[in-house]
Amino acid sequence: MKPMQKRARRAFTLVELLVVIAILAVLAAVIYPVYSAARQRAYVATCLANLSQIGKATAI
Repeated sequence: MKPMQKRARRAFTLVELLVVIAILAVLAAVIYPVYSAARQRAYVATCLANLSQIGKATAI
């Protein structure tokens, strides 16, 4: 009789998945403030450009 062979499973362990999730959370926490600040600067630049265009239009 042949001994039963264990099949090698190609899967991630729970610990590995938790480590990846933790790394992604840290990256998101670092990137979010930078993204938020860039978005705010873009909003201000758009407002200034609009005000400039309004000023030029009223000067005509």
